[in-house]
Amino acid sequence: MTLAMIVGHDRHQRYLGRALRKDTLAHAYLFSGPEEVGKRTMALACAQSLLCRALPEALGGCGSCESCRVASDLRHPDLVFLSREQPLVESGGQRDIGIKSVRELSRRLSLAPWAGGRKVAIIDGAERLSHDAQSAFLKTLEDPPRTTTFFLIASQSGGLLSTVVSRAVVLSFGVVPDAAMALLLRGVPVGQHAALLRIAAGRPGALVRFARDAEALTRAETSERCFGALLAGDLAERFTFSDRTSRDPGELESCVASLSRTLRAELHRRASAPGSAVPVARALESLLRAHTLLAAVAVNRRLLADWLFVSLPVLNAPAPP
Repeated sequence: MTLAMIVGHDRHQRYLGRALRKDTLAHAYLFSGPEEVGKRTMALACAQSLLCRALPEALGGCGSCESCRVASDLRHPDLVFLSREQPLVESGGQRDIGIKSVRELSRRLSLAPWAGGRKVAIIDGAERLSHDAQSAFLKTLEDPPRTTTFFLIASQSGGLLSTVVSRAVVLSFGVVPDAAMALLLRGVPVGQHAALLRIAAGRPGALVRFARDAEALTRAETSERCFGALLAGDLAERFTFSDRTSRDPGELESCVASLSRTLRAELHRRASAPGSAVPVARALESLLRAHTLLAAVAVNRRLLADWLFVSLPVLNAPAPP
């Protein structure tokens, strides 16, 4: 991770950099916004700063000392990282981050810092904490270890208890303009820029991933074509798609996120003809509702998928040239 990979969030960089220099960081932050827009990169930059021995007052630290290197790889003993994909305690395929991992997080944070300085806790996908896990975590937030700083990363803060959100400083991250994203394409053939920027849809992390991994780019382009066919398809095709995506854990959430990016790109394409853009805007509104329900409450996933894919308007009208 390099600080140069954080693009489009200058205001947050200045705010956090100033807090580091003045030693006025809050004990907990919530970075909220779409996937792959820089939230985790920013959290890791802050963690490196807090654990760096050479340049702790700079966002990202020095970037070259041993502490910075092991922190960037999530191997620093004073950095505790938790996500659904990397639980601290295995939970047997549980869809959410369970209470056992949160208890283990609290246990590790209660130990004295290995390097004698600070400890940092990062919870990536904090909205996936189960209700019991959030209740347990709230106790830690209410009486935090004096030397620990928390960074919660969430794509949808509506999935978090209001009492958890209220105890953190919330920084909202949005998609990044293409002009800023293009800074990450140095060394990439110019002829590939337009396609990469379109598929990345304002997400710096996705842009870097697609530029480095041709297979990932191909999969994303295939998904885009698939969703385009779905939006132009009949009810039978939509019900079949609904049945398939609602069965696999995480598939519906992934589909909603991917389809949102497809529609965002389509909305930009149709922006010059407001009438043509209306059904796309309505589709995005439906996806937002579905995303909120998936993150905030326990729902019947098949019924939600049926409602979502049937309610999406048929987008088979040609876009303006």
